Amino acid sequence: MKKNILSKITFNSILKILTFVFFLFAIFLANNNNSQVKPKKIKVYWFIPDGLRADRGQFNIFKWAENGELPNLRILMARGSYGYSRPVFPGHTPTNFATLLTGVNPDKHGIADGAMRTFGYPLSMVSKGGFSSVAKLVAPIWVELENADYLVSLQSVPGSTPPEIFKGNVIKGRWGGWGVEFPSMILQSSPKNEDPYKKIGNNRRVFTTGPELTVYLNPINTKTGIKYTCEIWGQDFTLNVTKLKTAYNGMSITTSDKKLITNLIAGEWSDWISIPLKYQLKNDYQISSPKKTDWENVLSTIEIDVKTKFKLISISENGEFRLRILFDSLNEYLTYPAELAGKLQEKI
Repeated sequence: MKKNILSKITFNSILKILTFVFFLFAIFLANNNNSQVKPKKIKVYWFIPDGLRADRGQFNIFKWAENGELPNLRILMARGSYGYSRPVFPGHTPTNFATLLTGVNPDKHGIADGAMRTFGYPLSMVSKGGFSSVAKLVAPIWVELENADYLVSLQSVPGSTPPEIFKGNVIKGRWGGWGVEFPSMILQSSPKNEDPYKKIGNNRRVFTTGPELTVYLNPINTKTGIKYTCEIWGQDFTLNVTKLKTAYNGMSITTSDKKLITNLIAGEWSDWISIPLKYQLKNDYQISSPKKTDWENVLSTIEIDVKTKFKLISISENGEFRLRILFDSLNEYLTYPAELAGKLQEKI
């Protein structure tokens, strides 16, 4: 009996020792594994609104958000950091964005304006765009983050295109001369006895040098009424003003092959309509920049089916009108990687 008790004590002791050894080994493994696990990376959302004055008496965006007038901005403020930034000179978008995103001043990053001139080109010609990523002399933060193994997503950030990152994604870098984009437009009947372009000059263009935002059209009298014709992004349109009894009150819009696009009355929007538009990839559509040859522009032309909406803003009794055309620019040429556009459209 003593022998059995002794054996039991010995067995229990050995079991306790083994359990303790395994426990120490488990702690060792856990510590060893923890030392190899990379710390969890934080998520950073950097939102930089453009065109917001720092005039606290007249334009206090933070106060508006706190009062609930800007609920999404209020959420960002509650969960993160915010404040005014002191601008560099000159105090406008391309220079200050480059400073914010590189951390150095204009004499280092090289962006002095949106439209820059360089030696060897006439002063009337824009030779380098301040919103292009290739114009910066210093790498921006997204390049540094990607090099540090962070995943970066850039949406509508000036100076981010042509893309400088290759693991994340880029959606519509603003004004960088990259991608295919169709800005919304206004078509309007030309006022009588007046040249409207003299009055507004290049203010009718995107940043005064880009594609036209406002186009004035002259009427053509027909047997059935009045029509206007125009070409927009390689597509011919005919605007037929329709008459009800003694006054004009609507418009039918057709293509060059007389295919009806939509009928509208004043104040009415059309549905989204797919229309083939043409874009020259070699043409930056800036009126003051160096140009490729005509044959290069022709060979680089692509056709894209673009979702388009029309709104007849107003129409007078004598047929004068104002029409808005809205293009959905999301396409494979405006995102990196290209297939991202299709995935976004599916989700939307």
